[in-house]
Amino acid sequence: MAKIINFENELSDSIDKAQDIIWYAWDTEDPVERHALVKKALKIDPGCTDAYNVLGYDEKDGDKRLGYFTQAIECFKKRYDQKYFDETIGYFWGVMETRPFMRALQGYGQILWEKGRSKEAIETFNYMLTLNPSDNQGVRYALVSWLFIADDLKGVRKLLKTYTEGTACMRFSALLLKILEKKDTKLIRKQYDAAVEANGYVIPYLLKKKRIPAAIPDHYALGSKEEAIIYVNDEYGAAAWKTYPEALKALAEMANEGK
Repeated sequence: MAKIINFENELSDSIDKAQDIIWYAWDTEDPVERHALVKKALKIDPGCTDAYNVLGYDEKDGDKRLGYFTQAIECFKKRYDQKYFDETIGYFWGVMETRPFMRALQGYGQILWEKGRSKEAIETFNYMLTLNPSDNQGVRYALVSWLFIADDLKGVRKLLKTYTEGTACMRFSALLLKILEKKDTKLIRKQYDAAVEANGYVIPYLLKKKRIPAAIPDHYALGSKEEAIIYVNDEYGAAAWKTYPEALKALAEMANEGK
């Protein structure tokens, strides 16, 4: 195991010392060294939110993951009172010390969804958007699909109205919504054209004309094949469309008309 850097003398404040160690832990590939760093950070600051985040994102067992993220959230709330939340709501993530809390919420919401606790997962991600409408973490992309799967079209409308953007996720989500709302054929077709313009790679994946690669890309450019692959996977876009077979049928008909 690589030698662990000694941070004790670099910073006077225990909170900063612990967080500095955790920054190093996030970039450490060796899991043994990473967990040794977490242990070191928690010894200095037992309430270090990000230390529990590292453990949560590393953990494979769902119950243990949930426990770590719950502990991370509780640590932050013990340290920062309601007044702090009232003063910073609306621009969380813009304040550096809130970022561990936002990472904890994201991990917490994700594992809730994976464990079938969909209502709580949706509430968690909605809460994140209330704290930080800029959504630097991009939770809106998972959330819009979760809302479709939960058949919460009112929630979908609200989210799409808030985030009017030209991404494949939002354009195809808007198309799915219009189909489900049984809008005028011309309006649906207009939204179809806008979705295809945003990313022409999506439909072949959605209609299973092309196989989705096993490896999901880490990065993408707007309109790229990578963006389409990220959107159309079982957890997000594909799952939303599969919830409504009649919408997939309508999509296939429009695609055939466009040939």
